[in-house]
Amino acid sequence: MEWISMILFTISIPLSWRLASYLMVCLFVCGGLKGIFEHGFKPNPNQYRNKTAYFIFMATWVIYLVSVLYSANTEVAWTQVGKKLIFFLFPLYFLISNLSYLTKDRLKILCYCFTISILTIFLANFFYASYDFLFKGAAIDRFFTSNGIMKIHVVHHSYMSMYVCFSIAFCFIEFFSEKGRKLKVFNGIGLLLLSVFVFLLQSRAGILCMGLLFAVLWIWLTFIKKQKKLGIIVAIMFCLIAVAGCFVFSSSIKRITDTFKTVTSNDKKEDIRMSLLRSAFPVITNNWFLGTGCGDRCDELVKAYKIYRNQILRDFRPEPTAEANLSLYEQNRIACLDSIIQFLNVNNYAVNDTVLSYTKKIAQLYQFEYFSFEKNLHHNINNAIYNEFNSHNQYFDTAISTGIIGLVLLLAYFFVPIILWIMNKKFDILYFSFIIIIAFNALFESIFESQTGIEFFVFFNILLFHTYFCQPIEKQPTRYIIH
Repeated sequence: MEWISMILFTISIPLSWRLASYLMVCLFVCGGLKGIFEHGFKPNPNQYRNKTAYFIFMATWVIYLVSVLYSANTEVAWTQVGKKLIFFLFPLYFLISNLSYLTKDRLKILCYCFTISILTIFLANFFYASYDFLFKGAAIDRFFTSNGIMKIHVVHHSYMSMYVCFSIAFCFIEFFSEKGRKLKVFNGIGLLLLSVFVFLLQSRAGILCMGLLFAVLWIWLTFIKKQKKLGIIVAIMFCLIAVAGCFVFSSSIKRITDTFKTVTSNDKKEDIRMSLLRSAFPVITNNWFLGTGCGDRCDELVKAYKIYRNQILRDFRPEPTAEANLSLYEQNRIACLDSIIQFLNVNNYAVNDTVLSYTKKIAQLYQFEYFSFEKNLHHNINNAIYNEFNSHNQYFDTAISTGIIGLVLLLAYFFVPIILWIMNKKFDILYFSFIIIIAFNALFESIFESQTGIEFFVFFNILLFHTYFCQPIEKQPTRYIIH
């Protein structure tokens, strides 16, 4: 029953975080009953081989619990502690429950279940979007609604792209490791469909992560497995897929190129994530040791956003129109900004059509271009204030909430396996691919602020750690291990 619960939990992660939460409770209950009636809570001795790592992983939750003590907003703090309780429960469960049955072959079964769940989601949404295109006249690229949510499955594209990238890594490894023809065909088709899925998701981080992942997997295939001829063929195929993707999914690629142009150009526009990071950095430097406390993170960020907004307004140099009186430029600029600030104050800085219309009217009155006001002031920083955005960077959010100690514990998730690989002189490409996916996406999303990110990360991190580092040492390398 415990094994069945684990399979169902794995399948449910991309389907629904609520369903996954219920199945997680069922998994823990089954594990507890097994311990009482079958094993008497006598775990497999191999599970203690690297028990220190489990305590390090559990300390992530403990540091959030401690931060409640110096959080002014205790209600939010306890909500954060409850949301992150999985960081404590899963390592504890894998440490004390006898999970000797979770071999590397069982890990493969779970990964196949997860991949099949992802493919089912893709095909369901693809056929739904195709129906809209054929019979309702919708655009072919309308795979998602305007806010980045799939039409018949509510998971944000950034998190779904992480799931898909992990399945891509698994299918790639299996395709070049599995000898069975049927599984090779499944993994080959899966690789193609999953790659298309990432492009259709239109997640900038997802597309970049897939490219990085393919590069890592190619290095593994070519130089670690020493399949150089096969590596050349795969490299050519990657290049062809990349070129085809740029043409077929031009709107997805355009999101990346537009962001790059925005970040590197000298005009007045700024990418929203850059605005968030610029605002959040002073919060980190002012609270670097213990952080603000997990309850005060959002409040401190909103204060920082307001300070950054005032800086934008103070330093902003709008472009004058062709009809503008250049001799009165500075006087008009100050008057224009003062009018906008006064109106925003009256409207409590809310982003709405009235504010946008007024700003446009004032800009035209003083003969200034409007687009930069709209982009920087409203769509970026004002939107962040109104919706109380996090920093969209897990490293920043962790440092803000729990300081340098929390950040070190976060980095431990990435470095502990690497240290153990060096000590054991062995390497696991699937686990390493998972680390790459999480470490990269954490630069662009606050993964641990959403259950969709927490459940995926904690479960697969502990599962991969257990099956590689807490199983009997094998004399012969498995298909995943390269000596």
